[in-house]
Amino acid sequence: MKDRLQEIVDMQMNVGKTAFGPDCDFDLYQAKAQKLGITRAIVFPTPTQIRDIPDGQETNCLWRPDTDVEHRYYIQRNRAGMMPEVLEQPHLPYQDFNRTTLQFIKHFNEQRNGIRLYLAAKLHPHLDDAHCLEGLLDNEVVSLKIHGIATHSHPDAFPQWLNEFLRHHDLPIVVHTDWYRGEENDNLSPHQRTLLELCRLNNPLNYVRWAIKNKLKVCINHGARLHAESIHIINNEPNLSLAYGPDSHLDARQDHLAIPTDDYAASLFEMARSDKVMFSTDYRWNIGAENAWDDLRWDSIERIRRLLAPEDQQKVLAQNAITFYCLKD
Repeated sequence: MKDRLQEIVDMQMNVGKTAFGPDCDFDLYQAKAQKLGITRAIVFPTPTQIRDIPDGQETNCLWRPDTDVEHRYYIQRNRAGMMPEVLEQPHLPYQDFNRTTLQFIKHFNEQRNGIRLYLAAKLHPHLDDAHCLEGLLDNEVVSLKIHGIATHSHPDAFPQWLNEFLRHHDLPIVVHTDWYRGEENDNLSPHQRTLLELCRLNNPLNYVRWAIKNKLKVCINHGARLHAESIHIINNEPNLSLAYGPDSHLDARQDHLAIPTDDYAASLFEMARSDKVMFSTDYRWNIGAENAWDDLRWDSIERIRRLLAPEDQQKVLAQNAITFYCLKD
């Protein structure tokens, strides 16, 4: 049995290449995490993954704005010396990446490398099915992840089979939440307009209401974007919790927070109970400025320790995640 007082659990680190963000290299994370004293981490395959194929690369799962579900999604393959190839409406677009990530985690844990890994499998609300998801269930799979922006979806659009599947298996679900309170202009492309609309539809309150209505165990990512009503409800709901990170990135994206703040971390702990927040680096998104992917910040643990008493630190840094995800040694 591990000494719980010495544990640090990173509730979200991302792995893999992605089309709209950084290359989440595991070796860099492992080196930094060991220096920081992180003992466990939940691994999230990146959204909109880029993977290598013979003579090129494949990007999934891409979407088109202003289209219905039946014509929205596609995979793009780029091979040297050839025109891009488009595959329409791919079935189970995340299945292979989930499986290869799970195999990596099992092999890594067998080597006893100092960090215990678990998987949060990616879930596509419109292109996955119950049979596919049941095939992923494993002792190392502690959660499922829904990214509404990457999958062009939101809680009100989730199919009923998905709600029933999640309720039946009683697995925790991690949801990406967003917010936008900036100004729009007439020069936005259809894709940019759709992104802003998805930010609004994937707001934390919509997910809180969805979780309560469907009696689901849900982690609301990104500190619920500091949305006061959402955090108040989460504080009083036993099946709801909050993910902390990426704190520096959220500091830098004020128009994606419900309230302005000079210090995201301090504001979050003023609003949320310490037994409701779970530490996460959200590697490799914790950067100091928008799109500054090489400006990685690793001071989140220090920030938490400066703000909280020792007992509350241990809740946020380890115990809340161990309890919420029922993490086994």
